[in-house]
Amino acid sequence: RAMMGVLAEYCTEPADRRAMYQLASRHPQYKDLHRLRILEPRASILDVLEQFPSCRPGLAHLFDLLPALKPRYYSVTSSPTIFPSTFHMAMTLLPDGLCTSWIHQLSSWSGGVDPQLRPTT
Repeated sequence: RAMMGVLAEYCTEPADRRAMYQLASRHPQYKDLHRLRILEPRASILDVLEQFPSCRPGLAHLFDLLPALKPRYYSVTSSPTIFPSTFHMAMTLLPDGLCTSWIHQLSSWSGGVDPQLRPTT
């Protein structure tokens, strides 16, 4: 909600600014609005900016508003003795996973990544 309040300052259209402040509000009158437009559809910051075309924050400020990504730790599952020029990683591919999805997508255009997907036990 706080991010909506900050983004409202960048809206040049009064209607967009008012709507963005309503999304930021904790007033009971707007509680359902935030849930229906942001939480339930799992709206990203890009979705919000597309909904409010007059909202144009600077790119540097936009990055400052985004939460930092948490580090992702993966297990290397190969021995350098047996595989001296490659390594294998263990991970769970999540449909909405940021890093695992990216690694999986590498296989479609990179000859250097060959994911072997196995079901988890």
